[in-house]
Amino acid sequence: MAPDASGALGLGARMRRLRAFWREPHFLAKTRVIAIVLWVGALLVFQPRTALDMLAVFTLFAVIAVLPVMPRVVVPIGLMIALIVGFVPGDAVELATVITLYALFLTAGFACDGRLCALMVALYAMAEITCAVVWGSSSAALEVINGLVDAWSNMFADNMIVGGGADIPDLMAWAFAVAMSMLLSGFAAVFGHSFRISAVAGERLARSEAMVDRMAREQRLAHMIHDSVANDMSVIAMLTWRAKAGLDGDSGSSESSGASGAASVDLAASLDAIYDRSHHALDRVHEVIDVLDGKRTLAELEDDDDADDAEAGEGSGSGANAGSDAGAGADLIVQLERCVEDQDRIMAMIGMRGVSRVVAEGVDPCNPPKRVRRAVIGLVEEIYANIVRHAAWANGSEDAGDAEAYILFVTVGPKRIRIAEVNAIGGGESAAIRGTKHGNGLAQQRETVESLGGTLNASAQDGTWTIAAEIPVA
Repeated sequence: MAPDASGALGLGARMRRLRAFWREPHFLAKTRVIAIVLWVGALLVFQPRTALDMLAVFTLFAVIAVLPVMPRVVVPIGLMIALIVGFVPGDAVELATVITLYALFLTAGFACDGRLCALMVALYAMAEITCAVVWGSSSAALEVINGLVDAWSNMFADNMIVGGGADIPDLMAWAFAVAMSMLLSGFAAVFGHSFRISAVAGERLARSEAMVDRMAREQRLAHMIHDSVANDMSVIAMLTWRAKAGLDGDSGSSESSGASGAASVDLAASLDAIYDRSHHALDRVHEVIDVLDGKRTLAELEDDDDADDAEAGEGSGSGANAGSDAGAGADLIVQLERCVEDQDRIMAMIGMRGVSRVVAEGVDPCNPPKRVRRAVIGLVEEIYANIVRHAAWANGSEDAGDAEAYILFVTVGPKRIRIAEVNAIGGGESAAIRGTKHGNGLAQQRETVESLGGTLNASAQDGTWTIAAEIPVA
């Protein structure tokens, strides 16, 4: 059983390689294969009768064999060899010459400049017919002309027309034969040139597709860096600033053990959050570097992110109905609830409290595909990052208080997902991140949402920032 299985496997692999070979744009190699097959068939039908015939036939085979290696050099040399071999009589030699000529002109049309190819077609036609008329070498074009003349003469003779069967002047026969030779070889050259145009167009299309894929890949990596690293760094800066402010306040005014214990707890929680965020940002940087270095693909990285989100969503759902779509991962509502819960916890550590709600609209909320899921989570994270950077804090100062700094609602319906957020605009950037550069994260999110057929609108009016987005499921 084992030898048969391995033999079948080997045959299947060879067949797959053969199919792949014909799909690939190796026109010259394919031309050589076809010419060799026809050459072998010609030898099976007409065997060389003399040693000279054998030498001529195998010389033509050598021309075919080296044709794809140096086509621009082999084509003119091969045409001269075909002219010389034309003086060797024999059906095998004549048929092998015709096969070689078609391979040569196909190659010339594919590999040579159009003007040079036309010049070679014309010069060979005149040289071939001249050798055939003057010195009696073989010529397929001249034989075709002679066959047409004989058929024409027989038709006149059968109909008893006076003057039937009259000889054609030599110059006229030469001109007609040259035209016929140019027609036959020119057809092969034009056929080869059409493949050349198709190959060039295919290469340009492949380069364009590769460039578009590279740009899309770089854009997605830039989104990952911004959505993860930039947002994490903003939160880390705010947490660090807040922890330092707490330490300063504790050392200056807190004397009771209760107050001191509360400050220690807050500081420990802030340091834990700083560690988690910095570790997450560092992991993301290493993952993106691995993609840029070619150690892993972007699709693998995105699949890992989806798997992490699914595990986290199922773990935090406490029995909630996770999505049954294996390609989409955990239920989107569970993921969003976990996301806003984590973000609200970090915002509270910073000293900024707000209201966040995830609402299921209808009895059968949607379970969207991966790309929609990523867009929704990414937009929510970007909204929180903008709140950190630009929202006004409670009572117009950077003190937590009891006021709500932001309101965020995410509504998951059967056909679309709606996101709405409102916050008061501060007098500038937060003190913790003032002076740092910011990217165009919201513009990138708008491009992503619009690419999915959705809309994203943001506006600032009367000191209030409002953002509203609607993303269709399919």
